[in-house]
Amino acid sequence: MDTKKNLLSIVSKMLLARGEEFEWITMPDRSDEKIGLAYVPFALDTPCSFMFTEVKSPSSLTLDVLFATRVRPEDYLELGIMLQKLNADQREGSFVLDVDAGYVYFRQTLQAEGVELSDAQIAQTIVNMEGIGMRTTQVFARVLAEEFRHA
Repeated sequence: MDTKKNLLSIVSKMLLARGEEFEWITMPDRSDEKIGLAYVPFALDTPCSFMFTEVKSPSSLTLDVLFATRVRPEDYLELGIMLQKLNADQREGSFVLDVDAGYVYFRQTLQAEGVELSDAQIAQTIVNMEGIGMRTTQVFARVLAEEFRHA
């Protein structure tokens, strides 16, 4: 029988063990239903935040890295072309422009549906996702801020 793991529970245990402070994200109409957690990694000096969200069906865990630089709507076309080129060459994850808010996310997803992974394997995958997010942040946040600093 396939028992689904609580992926957010594994993330929260890891963050607590590291001493990271985080906030739970809940459903607007059900504050008892935890769907994600957000934190600012203390290992980074780049302004960004990390947010893990869990989907129950299919079982998956998504990491969004939100860059602090806000982009003006008149720059969306130029930024969209830049993100499209970056995404074409990405091995892991993708860049997403939130056109309602003007922020850019870097998104990675762990698909856990139908895969037998131990808690240790999931934890290592989460560490790997964070590492990719941090390295991407260190490079892209500077580029974003320099190219679109007038926002």
